[in-house]
Amino acid sequence: MGAGRGDKGKGPAYGVVKYLFIGFNILIWLLGFGVLTVGVWMHLNRAPHSSLLPNTSFLAATVVTICAGALLFIVGFCGCCGAILESQCMLITYFTFVLVIFGLEMAATAWCLTHKKEIERQLHEEVLLSLHRDYDPQLAGSAEGGVVAIVDSIQTDLKCCGVDNHTDWYSLPAWKGKNNVPSSCCVQEYDGCGDAGSNADIYTRGCLGEVKYWLMRNMYSLGMLALGMAVLQILTMTAAVAMFCCLRKNQSIL
Repeated sequence: MGAGRGDKGKGPAYGVVKYLFIGFNILIWLLGFGVLTVGVWMHLNRAPHSSLLPNTSFLAATVVTICAGALLFIVGFCGCCGAILESQCMLITYFTFVLVIFGLEMAATAWCLTHKKEIERQLHEEVLLSLHRDYDPQLAGSAEGGVVAIVDSIQTDLKCCGVDNHTDWYSLPAWKGKNNVPSSCCVQEYDGCGDAGSNADIYTRGCLGEVKYWLMRNMYSLGMLALGMAVLQILTMTAAVAMFCCLRKNQSIL
Protein backbone atom coordinates (compact mmCIF):
# COMPACT_ATOMS: atom_id res chain seq x y z
CA MET A 1 0.00 0.00 0.00
CA GLY A 2 3.02 2.27 -0.22
CA ALA A 3 3.56 3.44 3.36
CA GLY A 4 7.26 4.10 2.76
CA ARG A 5 7.34 5.36 -0.80
CA GLY A 6 7.07 9.04 0.10
CA ASP A 7 5.70 11.60 -2.33
CA LYS A 8 8.43 11.22 -4.95
CA GLY A 9 7.05 10.81 -8.44
CA LYS A 10 3.58 12.00 -7.51
CA GLY A 11 4.09 15.69 -8.21
CA PRO A 12 4.07 18.81 -5.94
CA ALA A 13 0.26 19.14 -6.16
CA TYR A 14 -0.12 15.73 -4.53
CA GLY A 15 2.05 16.80 -1.57
CA VAL A 16 0.02 20.00 -1.05
CA VAL A 17 -3.29 18.11 -1.19
CA LYS A 18 -1.96 15.38 1.09
CA TYR A 19 -0.80 17.65 3.90
CA LEU A 20 -3.84 19.93 3.70
CA PHE A 21 -5.97 16.79 3.83
CA ILE A 22 -4.07 15.51 6.89
CA GLY A 23 -4.37 18.85 8.68
CA PHE A 24 -8.10 19.09 8.02
CA ASN A 25 -8.72 15.56 9.22
CA ILE A 26 -6.73 16.12 12.40
CA LEU A 27 -9.20 18.92 13.15
CA ILE A 28 -12.12 16.59 12.35
CA TRP A 29 -10.61 13.92 14.62
CA LEU A 30 -10.26 16.40 17.49
CA LEU A 31 -13.78 17.73 16.86
CA GLY A 32 -15.16 14.20 16.94
CA PHE A 33 -13.37 13.51 20.21
CA GLY A 34 -14.79 16.71 21.68
CA VAL A 35 -18.37 16.00 20.54
CA LEU A 36 -18.12 12.42 21.81
CA THR A 37 -16.89 13.67 25.20
CA VAL A 38 -19.75 16.19 25.43
CA GLY A 39 -22.29 13.50 24.50
CA VAL A 40 -21.04 11.14 27.20
CA TRP A 41 -20.98 13.98 29.73
CA MET A 42 -24.57 14.94 28.81
CA HIS A 43 -25.65 11.33 29.21
CA LEU A 44 -24.04 10.98 32.64
CA ASN A 45 -24.86 14.46 33.94
CA ARG A 46 -28.08 16.03 32.76
CA ALA A 47 -27.40 19.71 32.17
CA PRO A 48 -29.98 22.23 33.43
CA HIS A 49 -30.98 23.18 29.88
CA SER A 50 -32.06 19.60 29.14
CA SER A 51 -34.74 19.81 31.83
CA LEU A 52 -36.96 21.69 29.40
CA LEU A 53 -37.48 18.53 27.37
CA PRO A 54 -38.98 15.15 28.35
CA ASN A 55 -36.59 12.33 29.21
CA THR A 56 -37.19 10.60 25.88
CA SER A 57 -36.22 13.71 23.90
CA PHE A 58 -33.10 14.27 25.98
CA LEU A 59 -32.08 10.62 25.65
CA ALA A 60 -32.46 10.88 21.87
CA ALA A 61 -30.34 14.06 21.87
CA THR A 62 -27.53 12.42 23.85
CA VAL A 63 -27.56 9.31 21.65
CA VAL A 64 -27.38 11.46 18.50
CA THR A 65 -24.53 13.51 19.99
CA ILE A 66 -22.55 10.40 20.98
CA CYS A 67 -23.09 8.76 17.57
CA ALA A 68 -22.13 11.96 15.73
CA GLY A 69 -18.97 12.31 17.82
CA ALA A 70 -17.99 8.67 17.28
CA LEU A 71 -18.60 8.97 13.54
CA LEU A 72 -16.52 12.16 13.26
CA PHE A 73 -13.77 10.48 15.31
CA ILE A 74 -13.70 7.48 12.95
CA VAL A 75 -13.85 9.65 9.83
CA GLY A 76 -10.95 11.85 11.01
CA PHE A 77 -8.92 8.78 11.95
CA CYS A 78 -9.48 7.14 8.55
CA GLY A 79 -8.61 10.36 6.74
CA CYS A 80 -5.39 10.92 8.68
CA CYS A 81 -4.20 7.32 8.50
CA GLY A 82 -5.22 6.97 4.88
CA ALA A 83 -3.15 9.99 3.86
CA ILE A 84 -0.14 9.32 6.12
CA LEU A 85 0.09 5.61 5.27
CA GLU A 86 -1.02 6.25 1.68
CA SER A 87 -3.56 3.47 2.09
CA GLN A 88 -6.01 3.18 -0.78
CA CYS A 89 -8.35 1.08 1.36
CA MET A 90 -8.59 3.70 4.11
CA LEU A 91 -9.06 6.52 1.61
CA ILE A 92 -11.99 4.68 0.04
CA THR A 93 -13.38 4.01 3.53
CA TYR A 94 -13.05 7.71 4.30
CA PHE A 95 -14.78 8.66 1.05
CA THR A 96 -17.63 6.23 1.81
CA PHE A 97 -18.12 7.61 5.32
CA VAL A 98 -18.20 11.24 4.14
CA LEU A 99 -20.55 10.34 1.28
CA VAL A 100 -22.95 8.61 3.69
CA ILE A 101 -22.82 11.59 6.09
CA PHE A 102 -23.48 13.98 3.21
CA GLY A 103 -26.43 11.87 2.05
CA LEU A 104 -27.87 11.71 5.57
CA GLU A 105 -27.56 15.49 5.92
CA MET A 106 -29.43 16.02 2.66
CA ALA A 107 -32.12 13.52 3.68
CA ALA A 108 -32.48 15.09 7.15
CA THR A 109 -32.76 18.57 5.64
CA ALA A 110 -35.41 17.41 3.18
CA TRP A 111 -37.33 15.61 5.95
CA CYS A 112 -37.25 18.67 8.21
CA LEU A 113 -38.50 20.91 5.41
CA THR A 114 -41.36 18.57 4.51
CA HIS A 115 -42.33 17.94 8.18
CA LYS A 116 -41.79 21.48 9.42
CA LYS A 117 -45.30 21.87 10.86
CA GLU A 118 -45.21 18.49 12.58
CA ILE A 119 -41.82 19.19 14.19
CA GLU A 120 -42.97 22.62 15.32
CA ARG A 121 -46.20 21.24 16.80
CA GLN A 122 -44.40 18.47 18.72
CA LEU A 123 -41.78 20.88 20.06
CA HIS A 124 -44.52 23.31 21.10
CA GLU A 125 -46.42 20.59 22.98
CA GLU A 126 -43.33 19.21 24.73
CA VAL A 127 -42.05 22.59 25.92
CA LEU A 128 -45.51 23.72 27.09
CA LEU A 129 -45.95 20.44 28.97
CA SER A 130 -42.54 20.82 30.59
CA LEU A 131 -43.34 24.36 31.75
CA HIS A 132 -46.56 23.31 33.44
CA ARG A 133 -45.03 20.19 34.93
CA ASP A 134 -41.58 21.32 36.06
CA TYR A 135 -41.54 25.11 36.52
CA ASP A 136 -41.49 25.90 40.25
CA PRO A 137 -40.28 29.39 41.32
CA GLN A 138 -39.44 28.04 44.79
CA LEU A 139 -36.60 26.03 43.23
CA ALA A 140 -34.94 29.12 41.75
CA GLY A 141 -31.22 29.13 42.49
CA SER A 142 -31.16 25.50 43.65
CA ALA A 143 -29.59 22.49 41.91
CA GLU A 144 -33.10 21.25 41.02
CA GLY A 145 -34.11 24.56 39.45
CA GLY A 146 -32.73 23.93 35.98
CA VAL A 147 -36.04 24.62 34.23
CA VAL A 148 -36.55 27.85 36.18
CA ALA A 149 -33.06 29.12 35.32
CA ILE A 150 -33.22 28.41 31.61
CA VAL A 151 -36.80 29.66 31.15
CA ASP A 152 -36.09 32.90 33.02
CA SER A 153 -32.91 33.37 30.98
CA ILE A 154 -34.76 32.89 27.66
CA GLN A 155 -37.60 35.23 28.63
CA THR A 156 -35.24 37.93 29.86
CA ASP A 157 -32.90 37.73 26.84
CA LEU A 158 -35.62 37.56 24.18
CA LYS A 159 -38.05 39.88 26.03
CA CYS A 160 -40.89 37.41 25.73
CA CYS A 161 -43.29 35.53 27.99
CA GLY A 162 -44.63 31.97 27.69
CA VAL A 163 -44.62 29.79 24.61
CA ASP A 164 -47.39 31.45 22.56
CA ASN A 165 -48.05 34.43 24.87
CA HIS A 166 -48.16 35.41 28.55
CA THR A 167 -51.43 33.53 29.16
CA ASP A 168 -49.54 30.22 28.94
CA TRP A 169 -48.51 30.88 32.55
CA TYR A 170 -52.03 31.33 33.86
CA SER A 171 -53.30 28.69 36.30
CA LEU A 172 -49.87 27.10 36.60
CA PRO A 173 -49.76 24.60 39.52
CA ALA A 174 -47.05 26.75 41.14
CA TRP A 175 -49.48 29.71 41.29
CA LYS A 176 -52.35 27.62 42.78
CA GLY A 177 -54.99 28.89 40.35
CA LYS A 178 -53.79 32.49 40.11
CA ASN A 179 -53.13 34.23 36.81
CA ASN A 180 -49.50 34.99 37.67
CA VAL A 181 -46.49 35.08 35.38
CA PRO A 182 -42.78 34.71 36.30
CA SER A 183 -40.88 37.84 37.26
CA SER A 184 -38.75 37.33 34.15
CA CYS A 185 -41.80 38.34 32.09
CA CYS A 186 -41.70 41.85 33.56
CA VAL A 187 -40.21 44.77 31.63
CA GLN A 188 -38.79 46.05 34.93
CA GLU A 189 -38.03 42.88 36.87
CA TYR A 190 -38.44 42.66 40.65
CA ASP A 191 -39.82 40.10 43.09
CA GLY A 192 -43.59 39.77 42.78
CA CYS A 193 -43.89 41.93 39.65
CA GLY A 194 -45.62 39.07 37.84
CA ASP A 195 -48.29 38.46 40.48
CA ALA A 196 -51.95 38.81 39.49
CA GLY A 197 -53.18 42.32 40.18
CA SER A 198 -49.74 43.87 39.84
CA ASN A 199 -49.55 46.99 37.70
CA ALA A 200 -46.15 46.04 36.33
CA ASP A 201 -45.67 45.97 32.56
CA ILE A 202 -45.07 42.49 31.20
CA TYR A 203 -44.00 41.10 27.85
CA THR A 204 -46.95 39.62 25.97
CA ARG A 205 -45.15 38.13 22.97
CA GLY A 206 -44.53 34.37 23.08
CA CYS A 207 -40.97 33.04 23.08
CA LEU A 208 -41.65 30.56 20.28
CA GLY A 209 -42.40 33.43 17.91
CA GLU A 210 -39.27 35.28 19.04
CA VAL A 211 -37.13 32.20 18.40
CA LYS A 212 -38.64 31.91 14.90
CA TYR A 213 -37.92 35.58 14.30
CA TRP A 214 -34.29 35.11 15.44
CA LEU A 215 -33.91 32.18 13.05
CA MET A 216 -35.37 34.20 10.16
CA ARG A 217 -32.99 37.10 10.88
CA ASN A 218 -30.03 34.72 10.88
CA MET A 219 -31.25 32.52 8.03
CA TYR A 220 -28.66 33.94 5.63
CA SER A 221 -25.77 33.20 8.02
CA LEU A 222 -27.12 29.73 8.83
CA GLY A 223 -27.58 29.02 5.12
CA MET A 224 -24.05 30.15 4.30
CA LEU A 225 -22.69 27.96 7.11
CA ALA A 226 -24.59 24.93 5.80
CA LEU A 227 -23.42 25.65 2.24
CA GLY A 228 -19.83 26.01 3.42
CA MET A 229 -19.98 22.65 5.20
CA ALA A 230 -21.46 20.99 2.11
CA VAL A 231 -18.73 22.46 -0.14
CA LEU A 232 -16.05 21.38 2.35
CA GLN A 233 -17.39 17.82 2.39
CA ILE A 234 -17.41 17.71 -1.40
CA LEU A 235 -13.83 19.00 -1.53
CA THR A 236 -12.62 16.40 0.99
CA MET A 237 -14.31 13.61 -1.01
CA THR A 238 -12.69 14.96 -4.18
CA ALA A 239 -9.29 15.08 -2.46
CA ALA A 240 -9.67 11.50 -1.22
CA VAL A 241 -10.56 10.27 -4.71
CA ALA A 242 -7.68 12.26 -6.27
CA MET A 243 -5.17 10.80 -3.81
CA PHE A 244 -6.57 7.31 -4.36
CA CYS A 245 -6.23 7.64 -8.14
CA CYS A 246 -2.70 9.04 -7.84
CA LEU A 247 -1.62 6.19 -5.56
CA ARG A 248 -3.24 3.62 -7.83
CA LYS A 249 -1.52 5.08 -10.88
CA ASN A 250 1.85 5.25 -9.11
CA GLN A 251 1.43 1.65 -7.91
CA SER A 252 0.75 0.41 -11.44
CA ILE A 253 3.85 2.22 -12.72
CA LEU A 254 6.01 0.66 -10.01
